[in-house]
Amino acid sequence: MRPQPAEIDQIHETYTQLAEAGIGSETQRQQLSSLAHRMIDRGHLDGIILAGTDLSVIFDEKTTDFPHIDCSRIHLEAIMKRLSD
Repeated sequence: MRPQPAEIDQIHETYTQLAEAGIGSETQRQQLSSLAHRMIDRGHLDGIILAGTDLSVIFDEKTTDFPHIDCSRIHLEAIMKRLSD
Protein backbone atom coordinates (compact mmCIF):
# COMPACT_ATOMS: atom_id res chain seq x y z
CA MET A 1 0.00 0.00 0.00
CA ARG A 2 1.39 3.36 -0.99
CA PRO A 3 1.10 6.31 1.38
CA GLN A 4 -1.28 9.07 0.35
CA PRO A 5 0.27 12.13 -1.38
CA ALA A 6 0.32 14.26 1.80
CA GLU A 7 1.89 11.35 3.67
CA ILE A 8 4.57 10.99 1.01
CA ASP A 9 5.34 14.69 1.42
CA GLN A 10 5.61 14.27 5.20
CA ILE A 11 7.88 11.23 4.87
CA HIS A 12 10.07 12.99 2.28
CA GLU A 13 10.41 16.15 4.34
CA THR A 14 11.29 14.27 7.51
CA TYR A 15 13.69 11.92 5.73
CA THR A 16 15.48 14.84 4.06
CA GLN A 17 15.86 16.56 7.43
CA LEU A 18 17.29 13.37 8.96
CA ALA A 19 19.73 12.91 6.08
CA GLU A 20 20.93 16.51 6.22
CA ALA A 21 21.23 16.77 10.01
CA GLY A 22 22.39 13.25 10.79
CA ILE A 23 20.23 13.36 13.92
CA GLY A 24 16.52 13.18 14.57
CA SER A 25 14.09 14.41 17.16
CA GLU A 26 11.50 12.72 19.32
CA THR A 27 8.87 14.78 17.49
CA GLN A 28 9.97 13.38 14.13
CA ARG A 29 9.91 9.83 15.52
CA GLN A 30 6.44 10.32 16.99
CA GLN A 31 5.09 11.81 13.76
CA LEU A 32 6.35 8.95 11.61
CA SER A 33 5.22 6.39 14.20
CA SER A 34 1.72 7.90 14.16
CA LEU A 35 1.74 7.76 10.38
CA ALA A 36 2.83 4.11 10.45
CA HIS A 37 0.02 3.22 12.86
CA ARG A 38 -2.56 5.03 10.69
CA MET A 39 -1.36 3.23 7.57
CA ILE A 40 -1.40 -0.16 9.32
CA ASP A 41 -4.95 0.47 10.54
CA ARG A 42 -6.21 1.91 7.26
CA GLY A 43 -4.72 -0.79 5.07
CA HIS A 44 -4.96 -3.69 7.51
CA LEU A 45 -1.22 -4.13 7.02
CA ASP A 46 1.00 -6.67 8.75
CA GLY A 47 3.73 -4.06 9.13
CA ILE A 48 5.81 -1.27 7.63
CA ILE A 49 9.06 -1.65 5.70
CA LEU A 50 11.67 0.82 6.94
CA ALA A 51 13.75 1.09 3.78
CA GLY A 52 15.80 4.23 4.31
CA THR A 53 19.11 4.01 6.13
CA ASP A 54 18.64 7.47 7.64
CA LEU A 55 15.54 6.23 9.47
CA SER A 56 17.90 4.38 11.82
CA VAL A 57 18.60 7.77 13.38
CA ILE A 58 15.14 7.71 15.00
CA PHE A 59 14.06 4.07 14.84
CA ASP A 60 15.64 1.03 16.48
CA GLU A 61 14.42 -2.06 18.31
CA LYS A 62 13.51 -0.02 21.39
CA THR A 63 11.88 2.99 19.73
CA THR A 64 9.82 1.33 17.00
CA ASP A 65 6.36 0.66 18.40
CA PHE A 66 4.74 -0.79 15.28
CA PRO A 67 5.28 -4.03 13.34
CA HIS A 68 8.10 -3.48 10.87
CA ILE A 69 10.99 -4.84 8.85
CA ASP A 70 14.17 -2.79 9.17
CA CYS A 71 15.95 -3.14 5.83
CA SER A 72 19.03 -1.26 7.09
CA ARG A 73 19.47 -3.75 9.91
CA ILE A 74 19.08 -6.68 7.51
CA HIS A 75 21.75 -5.21 5.21
CA LEU A 76 24.14 -4.52 8.07
CA GLU A 77 23.71 -8.02 9.48
CA ALA A 78 24.42 -9.50 6.03
CA ILE A 79 27.55 -7.34 5.66
CA MET A 80 28.80 -8.33 9.10
CA LYS A 81 28.15 -12.01 8.40
CA ARG A 82 30.00 -11.78 5.11
CA LEU A 83 32.96 -10.08 6.81
CA SER A 84 33.15 -12.74 9.49
CA ASP A 85 33.00 -15.69 7.06
